[in-house]
Amino acid sequence: MHNGEEKAQSGGEESRLSLCARHLWTERNLLVVTGDFGALLSGKRAYDVRYGISPDDAGDIRALDRLMAAAALAAVSLAERESWGWTMTSAGAAHGLFCAAEPEGLICGTARAADPDRAVAHVQRRKGDGPVVESRFVPVSADPVASVQRYFAQVEQIDTRLALDDGGRGALVQAMPGGALAELASAPDAELVAELCAIGASGRAKHLDDVVIFYECRCDDKRIAEMIGRLPDAARRELWGVEAEICVTCPRCGREFRVPK
Repeated sequence: MHNGEEKAQSGGEESRLSLCARHLWTERNLLVVTGDFGALLSGKRAYDVRYGISPDDAGDIRALDRLMAAAALAAVSLAERESWGWTMTSAGAAHGLFCAAEPEGLICGTARAADPDRAVAHVQRRKGDGPVVESRFVPVSADPVASVQRYFAQVEQIDTRLALDDGGRGALVQAMPGGALAELASAPDAELVAELCAIGASGRAKHLDDVVIFYECRCDDKRIAEMIGRLPDAARRELWGVEAEICVTCPRCGREFRVPK
């Protein structure tokens, strides 16, 4: 069993597991990643209910759903799992988005207050205990899926197409050396997802691996207390002031913690 699946099942979230598949379409030299993210998004809803996290508006919910699905596809496209952090703000948007993808299949995310006059995307990647690699680019669309696609084109310089359909399924197709996306680059999203899912299911592409994806955050009382404990004494005194306890919001998922002085 995948280690991410063990973690999700140990928390009683067996129904919250999404499965992504990675294939090599050898006749076209294309990498194909597909996934059904209905369970991931249901897991996000259940997590928010469990911890009393209220979304800001319906637009934030839809945009964050799309970012989490796109981030999952991006993470699974790698042969070796990495930690990813995606932070995005679109021009004119009242809220920015954050999404984390971890090697064990964990995905979490939240909407944050943002400057509507500043559009920027910030990506952090880390493999194992290695250094954090940071990239910035300007998103050209309010759609997070287009922004993740732009990251691969502009930063990684890999010809990539991502698409999601209305049923929660998604697909990523990426050109390998000698490959070209050709007509796939401009295919309608729903048609592209259906075609790439069918290619994997039919055996026309070589199956590489499956990865379990689930919604959860690593935050807990101990981690939050340790985070505050690492602050300088002066910063801690300023943080608490005269209060006996403070409320701290996890920047990754939006969960609130009450921390006693």
